[in-house]
Amino acid sequence: MPVLFQEKDDPQLFKMAPAKQTVADFQKQLAARLGELPQEPETGFVGRSRELLALQRLLRTERYAVVRGQGGEGKTALAAEFARWLVRSQQMRRAAFVSVETHGHVQAVLDALGRQLVGKDYSVATFPDLEQAILPVERALVEQPTLLVVDNMESVLLPPFLAEDTPEALNEDLRRELDAILKLCARLNGQGDTRLVFTSREALPAPFAGRAEPAGTAPTRPRGRGEAGRAGAERRRWGCRRVQATPPARRSSNSWTRCMATPAPWRCWPRHCGRAASRPPANRWSS
Repeated sequence: MPVLFQEKDDPQLFKMAPAKQTVADFQKQLAARLGELPQEPETGFVGRSRELLALQRLLRTERYAVVRGQGGEGKTALAAEFARWLVRSQQMRRAAFVSVETHGHVQAVLDALGRQLVGKDYSVATFPDLEQAILPVERALVEQPTLLVVDNMESVLLPPFLAEDTPEALNEDLRRELDAILKLCARLNGQGDTRLVFTSREALPAPFAGRAEPAGTAPTRPRGRGEAGRAGAERRRWGCRRVQATPPARRSSNSWTRCMATPAPWRCWPRHCGRAASRPPANRWSS
């Protein structure tokens, strides 16, 4: 063993600890770069590293992702932790967070983002119109790679079962406000290296419709091998999906799972044959 032949001590990499003021300044700068993200849970963030990795891989090729699921599943916690991770690891310079549950119209959304990206004194009310108010936010996004987190999008989406019972005038007002928020998000998302993460209980309309599906449902497998590449691109639009991680030894030879790291629609886990396989047996979809 090399340690038996060591003739002198290893060189000391750190000869002094940073001063308390240095640590405090760093924490202050980091907090400013994290914007108004929700506080990290006291228990920490444990057990969802696969979903974080899936989001990271998705945003390498796409400019936005939609984290969709039922209430209480931890969509906001996942998106906030993802933003903290990207900023701390220098993959993104800064992050900004806004919840449309408390900022239900486009001016409020822009105002919340502007205070985090431009400065505490930013206010939409100080500009003659909305177009002029957007320009400083766009410049900030061009200058620094930023992850925007737009939370609780279901708050401005009218559920399908209420659409028929809602008065036409109110329905039109909600649709107009939703279109304005989505148009603003699409415009900001196109600036520089900006990336956007939505959280929602419902599917989003265009231009962020994609192919999102509720958690726990399996996509329809393409029938032809030639469609494998397109299926992989569409699957990456769904955002984070949990992948079953049962050890191969406990699974039969015909067990199947989804592989998020490969473009083929379905792959044989025990064998990793590398081919697009036929439809798995019933009730074998991982969730």
